[in-house]
Amino acid sequence: MAERNQEQEKVEKRRQMPFHMHVNLELLECVYLVAAMLLEVPYMAAHEFDARRRMISKQFHHQLRVSERQPLLGPPESMREHVVAASKAMKMGDWKACRAYILNDKMNAKVWDLFPKVDKVRLMLVRKIQEESLRTYLFTYSSVYDSISMVTLGDMFELEAPVVHSVISKMIINEELMASLDQPTLTVVMHRTEPAPLQKLALQLAEKLGNLVDNNERVFDAKQGSFGYFGRGGGGGGDQPQRGGRGECGG
Repeated sequence: MAERNQEQEKVEKRRQMPFHMHVNLELLECVYLVAAMLLEVPYMAAHEFDARRRMISKQFHHQLRVSERQPLLGPPESMREHVVAASKAMKMGDWKACRAYILNDKMNAKVWDLFPKVDKVRLMLVRKIQEESLRTYLFTYSSVYDSISMVTLGDMFELEAPVVHSVISKMIINEELMASLDQPTLTVVMHRTEPAPLQKLALQLAEKLGNLVDNNERVFDAKQGSFGYFGRGGGGGGDQPQRGGRGECGG
């Protein structure tokens, strides 16, 4: 029998694989990271000084930390680098740069062109980027403004007036933005809410307690890992790690 070449083997493997396993893994990861970006970036801007802030997506924060460790940052190459660059642009309120990093020829070929009804997907994605960039901009720069026109915000983010009004109204209702709407002039009036000295002390205490809990969890995980290792190594017996663990906790 004639030997099959490499391309024929790939085709044969595809036939043997179940249909649901033909999903592109890079597409799945990209969709996950983009969704995490749309959730995390406004949340991070809103809770920048909140000691009780908790991450929504650990994988997204891991990619941000990997990018921060790079000694030299060049133009994004991989899909993950594009999403990280888009996140940094959204954090600054630059929705056009964010869109350019997410929707370009390279990303279209890798991810977005694989979707059915790709034009609708792109339109939906651009609209979400505009809206979340508007929210992030207000969270980040609301302390700079006394008031800002909704018409100006609509021009900055290329959104219709009803959409801008809806986004800001939801933020005010959910108590995410301390402001009020002046309907006759279509203006957002910011409310200054400086924390009282007692509130500042409470925030500092909560931050220190959070750090203490994190340190204790790391120490506990390290000890549990060492017990499990010695238990598996043989020679100590099955109940040896348990007696050691009780001895340390007791004394």
